Order: sequence, then C-alpha cells, then structure tokens
Amino acid sequence: MEYLFIIIISAFIIYVTYNQIRVIYYRNFKSFDKEIEEFLKTNNYEFIEKRKPNKEDWKKSPFKKPPNFEVSLSLIIINGIPVTWTDLKYKVIIGKKNENKTKKIWLEIKTTYFQKPKLKFNIN
Repeated sequence: MEYLFIIIISAFIIYVTYNQIRVIYYRNFKSFDKEIEEFLKTNNYEFIEKRKPNKEDWKKSPFKKPPNFEVSLSLIIINGIPVTWTDLKYKVIIGKKNENKTKKIWLEIKTTYFQKPKLKFNIN
C-alpha cells in the first residue's frame, strides 16, 4: 500500500512537470510556423513576414491590447517557477494575395495549462 501511494505521487509530479515544460515550450520557443503556413495556404496567401505587433499595429488591432504591467493577487508556483494559468501572445503576419496587395493577419496564441494552444487568426 505504501508503494502504491509513492507511485501515485511520483506519477502526479511527473505529469505536472511534463505539462509545465510543454507550456514553457509553447509560450517561449514554439514558432507555430507550420500552423501559419497551413492557414496562409488555405486562404491563398503568400507569406511575406511574421513579427511582434508594434505601437502602430495595436491602433487598428482586432484584439484588445494586453496591459504592459499587471498585478495579480494570486501567484502560482510550480516546481519553483512562477506561472500564470493562461497566457496570450500576439503575432502580425503579412501575407500577399495574387494581386500584390498585402494584408495584415493577426494571430492570437492562447496557452493554458493542461490544454493544447489555441490559435485564432484574424485577417485585418
């Protein structure tokens, strides 16, 4: 019985650690290039550029600009690393259709613990 408890606790710690590594990877290292390429191909766009939104982009953004500084009363620490449960990141993709007219395509990337990232494209 004692070994079963140790195995269950160990499995839980491994599962939480695995998900934390996965979320850190999605939030900081994954480029989502494959998904962007697939979206552009489906909508007949040619890839020109991918970048973070600048001040001018946010003026005509289809998404609400996230605050530069946010205070939270709750802080989650997993394996010694402070994290937020849900994180939003934004990218601006410049695409071109056949008639050489470029379009801004906004990408919202929502990462949440224990879930796959959710990508939301918006052609502006």
